[in-house]
This record gives sequence, C-alpha cells and structure tokens, in this order.
Amino acid sequence: MMGASREDDRLPKRILTPVGEGAAAGSVPDVEKLLREYYKIRGLDEDGKPKKEVLLKAGLGDLARKLHG
Repeated sequence: MMGASREDDRLPKRILTPVGEGAAAGSVPDVEKLLREYYKIRGLDEDGKPKKEVLLKAGLGDLARKLHG
C-alpha cells in the first residue's frame, strides 16, 4: 500500500560485487532465485505482496480486500 515492490528488494552493491580471492572468488548471489524462494516461504506473490489467503488466515480480511480486491 506504500508502493514498495519487488524492485525495492535489492542487496547492497558491495554484496553483488564479486570478490577476487578465496572460496567465493568471482561469484555473486543469484538475487532472483533468492527472492523467488524467500517470497514462496513467506507467502508473498511475485511482486512481494502478501498473498490473499495468507492475509485472510492472519485475520486481515480488510487488508486482503484492499490489496487484492
């Protein structure tokens, strides 16, 4: 409701910069995969909003109607 979306769920640039040495040399996290898994675990839709059924289960029917109609 405040305009936050999937585009706002980003890691800091430093974390996305590959390191030059060590076991993780040259690798960066797969942010899209991490977001998909996190959203699924938390009951969020593809845009990062709580799914209607999750809100209803939590007793937040008014919010569910506002977000999902």
